[in-house]
This record gives sequence, C-alpha cells and structure tokens, in this order.
Amino acid sequence: MSDVKIHTSDGRQVTCVPNAFIDRYMRDANGEYVKVYLYLLRCLEDRHMDLSLPSIADHLDLTEKDVRRALSYWESVLILRLEYNAKDQLTGICMLNLQEKENVLFDADRMSDPVAPVIDPGTGKYPSINDRPAYSPEQINAFSADESVRELLYVAQTYFGRPLTHKEIETILYWKDSLHFSSELIEYLIEYCIDNNHSSIYYMDRIALSWAEKKILDPQEAKKQNEIRSSVYRTVMNEFGIKNRSMAASEQEHLQHWVCDLKFDEEIVAEACRRTISNISRPSFEYANSILNSWYRQGVSSRADIMQLNARYMEQKKTSSDSQKTGGQTQAGGGQTAASKKNRFHNFSQGNYDIAALEDALIKN
Repeated sequence: MSDVKIHTSDGRQVTCVPNAFIDRYMRDANGEYVKVYLYLLRCLEDRHMDLSLPSIADHLDLTEKDVRRALSYWESVLILRLEYNAKDQLTGICMLNLQEKENVLFDADRMSDPVAPVIDPGTGKYPSINDRPAYSPEQINAFSADESVRELLYVAQTYFGRPLTHKEIETILYWKDSLHFSSELIEYLIEYCIDNNHSSIYYMDRIALSWAEKKILDPQEAKKQNEIRSSVYRTVMNEFGIKNRSMAASEQEHLQHWVCDLKFDEEIVAEACRRTISNISRPSFEYANSILNSWYRQGVSSRADIMQLNARYMEQKKTSSDSQKTGGQTQAGGGQTAASKKNRFHNFSQGNYDIAALEDALIKN
C-alpha cells in the first residue's frame, strides 16, 4: 500500500501544531487533553474566540472539570502556564514555546541558586506569593533533576488528587529552595491543610511563611504550632458561643489572619472576642477583626499592652472631661455660660436672688 498524502484544496487559515507536541507529548496524553490543547492553539489564531472554561467545555462536549483537568495536566508537563489572580481565579493561559524548551540544556546544579529573594529588603519580610519572580519551565526542570524534588512533587500531586498547576509547583519549590523546608515539613503542611479542607496554595503559603518567620523547620514544631491554632479555634468558638457547627470558610480566614499574619496568641484573641460580645451583644468575626487589626497597628503583643492602651484611653478621657469643665467654669466666671447663652429664655433679664432666703421659704412651706 502506497503512502497516504494529506493536503488541502484551498488556502484557508490553518492552526499550526508544534512538531515537539506531536513527537513528545501527544502520545502519553489523554485524548480529551489533546482536544483541549489543540483548541487552545486554534484560539491563538483567532483572538476573538471565547476562551472561557464553559465555552471550551461546550465546544468540545466536555465538562468544565474535564477542561480544568486537561489544563492542569499540560501545565504539569510544562508546555503551558496558567495565570491566576489573588483570589486563585484563572485569568490567563500562556502557551510556552516548545522548540525553545527542547533546545535548553538543563543544569542540575541550578537547585542551589535561589531565583526568588528570601527576604524582601524593603519590608524585611518574606515576599508574598504574588510578589516573587516566577520560575521558568527550564528552572523547574533543573530542580526536578533532583530525585528528592521529583518525589516531593509526586507526593504533593497525590495529596491534591490531580496534576499540580504551575503556580503550585513553583510555590512548593520556593518553600524548599528559599525557605529551606524539608520534604517532610512540606508534606506535612500540604496534608494538614487538605485534611482541614484548605486546598488553596495561597492558604498553604501563608502558613508556610508564618512558620518560616517563627524559624519552624521541623514537622514536630509545626505540629505544636497547629495545636496552638486549634486551641485558638476552640477558644473563639467558646467565647462566641458557637455550638453545633464548624467555622465557615470566611471565619477560618479571619482566624488564620489573627494567628499567622498578626501573630496574636490565644489570650489576645479571646479578649477581642469578649469585647465584641460586650460592645455589640453578638458574635462577629468582622468586628473582632477590626479590634485585632487596631491593636496590631498600635503595637500590642500581650494583654498587658491592652491594659496600657485602656489606661491611656481613660486618662485622655478624664483630661478631656476636666478640660471641658474648666472651660465651662471660666465662661461662668466671665459672666454668661455657653449653656445659658443657648437658653431660650436668655432674652429675659435675670434678677439677683438671695439663695439662702429662698431655701428657708421652701422649707417653711
């Protein structure tokens, strides 16, 4: 049988598929994944096409979950990069140049050269997840040349139950490379968060940074820190009288902010909860959050600091009250007080009375 030739009868627009995709990636991919990748290439040729997840799913007769799974797979093999905003929402898809990727010679020693600053020189703090330089596919491949890193990423992927996104991969590498977390500590971090229904890499990263700032590099130390957090959780539930339900996700975000970002201990959080109930007679995480943020801005680090703030406030209040009284007396000594000026009968002439004589008359009557 002779070779079959493929050609076209007209000069219509075409979608170019990289040879590297056909030679190296298409063979091992699920057929649905291939359909999604080809459709993305088609969208590159026509920027007016709708690239929303629902539209891709509808066009390819897939579910949105299928599309997300395909995108995660292609990102995991480093032929595209998914871009997210601070709320972990997909905002962009960058199709990587496969030919350049094929021509790169990877250096396994790159693992020892951090690509992101450990401490931000401007703030003295670890940069947040969106403020770090991105790892390139070549750098990620260099990291992955280390067997322990490959194993770590595999374990992480098992916990997530899906291929890791590019953002998840480079965040895990940042923990290991720049924060110097051991593989065991990273595995515990991921396991702990997922077991508590927090699978967002942004949530995990906040905990990782709080551990780094507290010099927590051992899984056992991390477990102790989580026990403290759990104790704060129980305290808040008791102070707010919350029973027969768990904290909502938004409420847990507040708790995470108090413990990891503000670094307040159980005693201070409990005091904020008590003041919330005292002031508005109902539990409110938003109100307690405003109290704790105010204390943080004023440098509170212990309950003694709160007492000092209270003492200063009462002293200022007393000074203000005394000042008002002194001002009123001064006006009275000068003639008419401010209050008498506002009296609606101030146009009437006021006589001079003998107060003692009036009192005697009242007693006799």
